[in-house]
Amino acid sequence: MNKFHLKTLGLMAIAPVIVLAIHNVFGIDFGLYTKFHWFDIPMHLIGGIAIAISANIFIDAVQKEHRAENMNWQLRAIFIISLVVLAAVLWEFGEFTVDTLIYHHPHFQPSNADTMKDLFMGLLGGTMTAIYYLI
Repeated sequence: MNKFHLKTLGLMAIAPVIVLAIHNVFGIDFGLYTKFHWFDIPMHLIGGIAIAISANIFIDAVQKEHRAENMNWQLRAIFIISLVVLAAVLWEFGEFTVDTLIYHHPHFQPSNADTMKDLFMGLLGGTMTAIYYLI
């Protein structure tokens, strides 16, 4: 892997790593998820934003490395939002797996409504970020 790829991967990782750090330190270690039930909402929103930022960095890097034409705005938005949705679904699969294998009862996913809210908030964050980049 050359320096370009490592630099791109590093830049892509910054925003999601920050969100994971907030999740682990404040949400889990300091117990903000249990103290403030609403804390989950902004976490999923900024998670969507973080993934959208990473997707945008990826698109820019690929276009620059391959000297490709700029991706049209509709395709760029679809790509960014699709990656956000994929990440949100995988995160929810992870929550379900932890609830099933470790807690043996709903802990991270107390209801279907909570899961749908989480997915919506991730999608909202990703869509807002995609729109920001397009403007």
